[in-house]
Amino acid sequence: MVNVLSLTNASSSRKPPCAHFGDCAGCALQDAEYAAQLAAKSQFLETLYAGPWGTRVSVMPSPREFRYRNKAELTWRGGALGFRRKGDPRIAFQLQDCLLLDERWIPVIAFLTAELSKRSQPGGRDFRYVILKDA
Repeated sequence: MVNVLSLTNASSSRKPPCAHFGDCAGCALQDAEYAAQLAAKSQFLETLYAGPWGTRVSVMPSPREFRYRNKAELTWRGGALGFRRKGDPRIAFQLQDCLLLDERWIPVIAFLTAELSKRSQPGGRDFRYVILKDA
């Protein structure tokens, strides 16, 4: 887990394309061009692994900038199925779309949200995890 301690210069290279940017605990670099995202990830990994292990690590870019993930770990909490909210991992927000997630999962998430809403117990312990994984 990495926490940003300070932001010295915000990227102005592009507007984040995701509607959930800022609320979601993931995709912290979406306001940067893809090449800049890869460079930042490479620098982070080099710093992380070079010190304790002296290992060289490189980032392998996806052939696609978006829609490349085949797995998602979602949280069902308070009537919402989605990722955890930035700043408070106990809260989930309703995921409408995720630009990194394969688009075939989006209608599945909508279906699961409707089904979980029907089955939730009022006043019960309303906390579940949903893992979506494509082979």
